[in-house]
Amino acid sequence: PSNPGIALGEVFGILKKSGLETRISNLVFEQYIYNHIVSVNRSKLRIPSDETRPSIYVKDGRLDMRLVLERFAALMKAEYRAEYGALIEKEWRLLFLTFLRPIINGTGTYAVEAETRGNTRMDVVVFYGNEEHIVELKLWHGRKQETEAYSPLAGYLESRGQHRGYLISFYGLKKPPKRGGWLSRDDHEIYEEIIPYSTGDEVRPMA
Repeated sequence: PSNPGIALGEVFGILKKSGLETRISNLVFEQYIYNHIVSVNRSKLRIPSDETRPSIYVKDGRLDMRLVLERFAALMKAEYRAEYGALIEKEWRLLFLTFLRPIINGTGTYAVEAETRGNTRMDVVVFYGNEEHIVELKLWHGRKQETEAYSPLAGYLESRGQHRGYLISFYGLKKPPKRGGWLSRDDHEIYEEIIPYSTGDEVRPMA
């Protein structure tokens, strides 16, 4: 561009300014960029192809999201190493999408930080067939924050007319203080999967 102060992304309409933040301008560009990063990640991570065969997770045309979370958590527990360093929430999201994409590829799709009618943003919404699955990913910072993670997810479910949602909680402890599973919150069902990890670095919350 003739004006060096204008980013190339802005010239081609890929990025847009939102206050002090720079955001991807539309979902098409966002999906393309995420898919590219996920493809690069997959070549780096040790995810056996047998773990992401759609036939494991899809029965009668329906995606078993609970099983997706369960097996993703098992893989992370087996393969996560402290040398990966402290990770922020967005990086955990990319790990999850790297696992998810080959399972739904060609039949389903996903949206990242989709906006609700109340102008709040959900982490990941997975669309498969005529169903959608809302998945939140959170870093655990104590009992209060843990409790507060359920109500926003229940609110997202309410806004989308969904009864059931999913939560992945990452604990910077070798032995988390609780177990995951199904729970009820504000008349909604939430399946929580807990992933413990250990690192010498302080875990940074998502900005």
